[in-house]
Amino acid sequence: MTFQRIVHLKANPGLPLVKKLYFDEPDPNSPLHTRPLTVTDYTLVAVVGSPPKSKAYEIEILQDPPAPGIYEFMIIFMGVEYPFEVELLPGEGAKELQEKIIKAIKALGLGHVFAACAPSCAEAYEIVVAGWWPGLEFQLLLVSQPVTDPPEDQIDVDELQGNAPLAELTVTSQVVGDQLEITVKLSAAQTGGIPVAGDGPYRWHLTGVRVLDPGDPDADPPVLPTNDPDDVLELARGNLVMERV
Repeated sequence: MTFQRIVHLKANPGLPLVKKLYFDEPDPNSPLHTRPLTVTDYTLVAVVGSPPKSKAYEIEILQDPPAPGIYEFMIIFMGVEYPFEVELLPGEGAKELQEKIIKAIKALGLGHVFAACAPSCAEAYEIVVAGWWPGLEFQLLLVSQPVTDPPEDQIDVDELQGNAPLAELTVTSQVVGDQLEITVKLSAAQTGGIPVAGDGPYRWHLTGVRVLDPGDPDADPPVLPTNDPDDVLELARGNLVMERV
């Protein structure tokens, strides 16, 4: 990503952090002038990332023998979808399904990105798929599995370890003169919960995501907003350093 601003923040544990940032854009009606950055139809989000970890998923085979049929999966890496499937034949068990899934993942040719293996030779019901280096992002999805009567899951996919945000900053915005003023805040409780020794600096970023449909939080059930993942304003990024008290 190419961000408009590189901004480094400092915070003190147990004290609020407030930072004001200013943005503008060329005025289409007057090329020599600027106007406040337009963020209409965008949701502004600012997060502090945790120290990067190696992402890992676990595929757990819940039944032995599992139901025969087609098991469909998908791995998403760098926006590219890699679907794969395996077929379990009648009479085959969990061990055979485990071996077929590992073989199918390796056949994708992404061995430079992650590894797929059983935790041990004795573990016939589990497969761990883990990235080779911290911070690498990918998704492993279970698309479909054989339908049984009565309905019963044969397999499950869980995220063992990921890169969830450490904290989310409160973001507000207003027009000040010919610029858009965006204020990001961490509360005293949030800064008090961020480790100080040996775990910094942290990375943070501020983005705007275009909202296609605001949804309806009051509906039953609530309707979540729909965003356009390909239309993102890359506003600011940098390091967050926690000062020692």
